[in-house]
This record gives sequence, structure tokens and C-alpha cells, in this order.
Amino acid sequence: MIIILLNQKNEEESNSPSISFDDSLDKSNLENSEKRAFDVLKVFADNQNKLDLHKFENDMKDEFHAKKFREYFKTWSSDVEYEANIGIERLFISKGYDLAIIVGIIGIVLSGLLLFLILTDFIPFNFVASLSNLFYASILLLIVSIITVILPNHIFGRWTIEGRENEEKWNNFKKYLNDFSLIKEHPPSSIAIWNKYLVYATALGVAKSVQKAMEKLIPGEVLDSSDSYIFYSYGGTYLLFSSFDSGISTANSADSSSGGGGFGGGSGGGGGGAF
Repeated sequence: MIIILLNQKNEEESNSPSISFDDSLDKSNLENSEKRAFDVLKVFADNQNKLDLHKFENDMKDEFHAKKFREYFKTWSSDVEYEANIGIERLFISKGYDLAIIVGIIGIVLSGLLLFLILTDFIPFNFVASLSNLFYASILLLIVSIITVILPNHIFGRWTIEGRENEEKWNNFKKYLNDFSLIKEHPPSSIAIWNKYLVYATALGVAKSVQKAMEKLIPGEVLDSSDSYIFYSYGGTYLLFSSFDSGISTANSADSSSGGGGFGGGSGGGGGGAF
């Protein structure tokens, strides 16, 4: 669907990571978020359906392009969130977490109200002997309530049996990708599988380990045929992710300077071969 390549420029310029889009390929089997990712990036491609990532990075420093990207990014993020939550009840039971959030919010409101009444003298500080204890108890309640709200959902929720199995499988897969001795003992059988592993490693934060393993275990002439490896090695994914961050930051800064509201969020950095 999206072909990753290095755009060979003239002799004075270095290789520039690029993404080439093929509109003729079938997109019917893609999720909405995947189609949206294709469309979002293609908007900034040239008339040859090629996105030069150095140019894209510069475009994201421009207010007009940044705001345009941010709107597409918001829609894409909503698609991803919606698809991620489909069938989530099969994997994770969030009832305890939902209850904890409600209790935490009630605690924040109650402690905030008490502190407001005390500090504004609606309730005199020395009106009763135990009021000082109420003051400190309110502060403690506020702190505990805030911590309750910001804790990860797995603290109060729990995995289902299927969810726990999936978590263990992904943790074991991450361990495999990050351990050269394991991947050397059981290497992927083809460069196509290596490419997929590099994509998964990006999401799991261990792309550098897979890149090094590919360099040690795959012959150079075969490695040169791996779009994902080349894209990662030449900093394509770093450029892509940093451009996302730059675009969101530029758009938000423009809103702040004009007194408007912004859309928070970024994509993170590093990684490789995510497309």
C-alpha cells in the first residue's frame, strides 16, 4: 500500500527518505485508521505521489500546513482509539477502574470544596477543635484522589484470561526481539518476515535491537532489498515521527499566540519502519 524508499538525489545531496503511495493497490481490507493514515500522509505528497520526509519536516514548521495536518491527525487518532476499543471487554475488565475514577473525582470535588470553605473563612479555622484535622484530612484526600485518577487502568481493572494470554505473548515476543541470542537461535525465515518484525519492534520500542540483528544475520545484498530496514537506517521513521511532533507543536503554538485552544498530543520519536 505504501512503498518505502530512498529518493536518490543529485550527487551533492544525501539520500532522502521518502514514502511513495500507490493508489492502484486494493485498500478494501484495511481498517479505517490505516486508510486514514494513507490519506493523511498523501495530502502532503507531491504530484508524483511521493512524500519527501525532509520537505515534510519543513512543512510542519509552517503554521498553515501544521494546522492542516493537526485536523487530519485528530480524525486519525479518533479512528485508532475507536478500533482499539472494539472488543476490549474480551481482553480487559475495566469495571473496577471505572469505579475508581468515579470515586477519585468525587474525592477531588469534596476535598476541594472543604479546602475552599476553610481557606475562605466560610468555616473559621478555629471554630471547632477538630477543624485543623479536617483541613489536613482534606489535603490528604485530595492527594489520594488525584493519584487514584491518574493511575494506569490495570491497577484497578484486570485482564481476562484471553487478555492475560495476549499480554504474555507480546511480552515474550518483545523479549525475543530484544535478545540477540534468541533471535539468532530462531531467526525469521525470510526478509519479508524480518520487515514485519522491524515494524512490530518499532511499536514495542526495540527497533534498534532488531536492526542490529538484521545487520549481523542477513547478507548485505539481501538486506539492501529491505525497504523497512533502509527506511529505518536512514532515519526515515525518526523524521516522520519528529515531523508529527513538530506539526502538532507548531499548530498549538499558533493557537496559543492568537488566544485559541489547541490539540495536545504527539507521536513519540525513534523507532523504524512503521509504514
